[in-house]
Amino acid sequence: MADEIRLSYSLHVVNGFFSLGPQSVSLQIDQAAIGRAGHAQSIGFAAAEIVDFGDIATNGYLVMRNLDDTNYVTWGPDNGVAGIQVMGKLKPGEVAIFRVAPTIVMYAQADTAAVLLDVYLLED
Repeated sequence: MADEIRLSYSLHVVNGFFSLGPQSVSLQIDQAAIGRAGHAQSIGFAAAEIVDFGDIATNGYLVMRNLDDTNYVTWGPDNGVAGIQVMGKLKPGEVAIFRVAPTIVMYAQADTAAVLLDVYLLED
């Protein structure tokens, strides 16, 4: 089979005299194995925590959404010394969608108070 995953997004920005779009993209992506893992994970603010991908054999697309209505959460891979190399930030309600490398260990850390991070990972 082919094109089991369909991913679409649209971007339109109007800020004063600046405008962009609308730009829309729609992708069809192969998924070699059936499956996904996911849950709402509590992410604390005192230290970075490993994002739990669940029981997935081969990492595919990762979707993360900050479910908090006040605080942001930073995320990124292991920095090599039991911590986080921040490469992204999700403000309240924001979403990140990207393909994850097979061996990645992803960390997340909330800003001021714990947040719920909706996490799900598709099999590749």
